[in-house]
Amino acid sequence: MKATKLSRLALAGILIGGIAQAAPYYMPSNNYTANIPPERPTNYSDYGDSDTVSANFSMEIGGTYTNMCIHDTGADYDLNPIGVDVTGVYHLSKNWAVTLRCAWNKADDKSTYEEYDKWDAEIQEWAIMPGIRYTVPVSDRIKWYVGANIGYAYAKAEERWMDTYDGEHESYKWNENGIDYSIETGVNFYITNSFYVYGAVQFWGTTIKPGDNGDYHQGIGVRVGTGISF
Repeated sequence: MKATKLSRLALAGILIGGIAQAAPYYMPSNNYTANIPPERPTNYSDYGDSDTVSANFSMEIGGTYTNMCIHDTGADYDLNPIGVDVTGVYHLSKNWAVTLRCAWNKADDKSTYEEYDKWDAEIQEWAIMPGIRYTVPVSDRIKWYVGANIGYAYAKAEERWMDTYDGEHESYKWNENGIDYSIETGVNFYITNSFYVYGAVQFWGTTIKPGDNGDYHQGIGVRVGTGISF
């Protein structure tokens, strides 16, 4: 009887010792989650984390249209420039960025006076304008922004008059340097994480006067194009 009790105690000791040795391998410890990767944050988006900058630099290219009127001595001319611009955007943070815009546009107008007198004019303008932009995410795909640009501009133009009755004609050419400026607001719609299309409304103006008698001109227009982030 005593031998049986002793054998049972010995067997129990062996089992307890085996479990104690196996514990470091099969029992969880306080550090068992140390190597598990963290979960994605709840605000994660395939189109960029809303709390971080998804890219340092973006490049935009698109077309422009501006509706404006030039006030000249005794007449007003409707010149609606159509052009193209390329804008580099360097992101300082998720909201703020600095920009550099290279723009070109062309406008023309023509009129007929007293049946025989014909007039036409053409203006081309080039500009390079640094600026600043503030952007706010609206959704995973849409970002809204406001921005302003100001910089150097160069323009050249030609005016022509012709009397179709007697064949007399006259032309006048000029060129001038000045300052262009714009204020805009628009949206970027992201098709992928790095490619987007944009549309913006802008107020544009210049200090360049058209000819000797023209006034400074400005107008409201649109910008539409595509962008890519790097």
